Amino acid sequence: MNIQTVEKITGLSKRMIRHYEDFGLISPKRGENSYREYTDSDVEQGMIRAGSRKKNNFKMLRSHHTCELAKLTIETR
Repeated sequence: MNIQTVEKITGLSKRMIRHYEDFGLISPKRGENSYREYTDSDVEQGMIRAGSRKKNNFKMLRSHHTCELAKLTIETR
């Protein structure tokens, strides 16, 4: 899915989505047209980060750690 779809689903701005990418928190692949192609997992991680930042007023680093724990939980299921 493209960044506009991710924006609509998560409520995150394009800038914040790209910020998460810059920090290595999500890693969309590039399509043949060089556009970012986000997966369901990228969207899920973005929603977890957005939720933790809004609910708990976490800074980016804490949000990252929260998501890494969530990611481990999801992967071990």
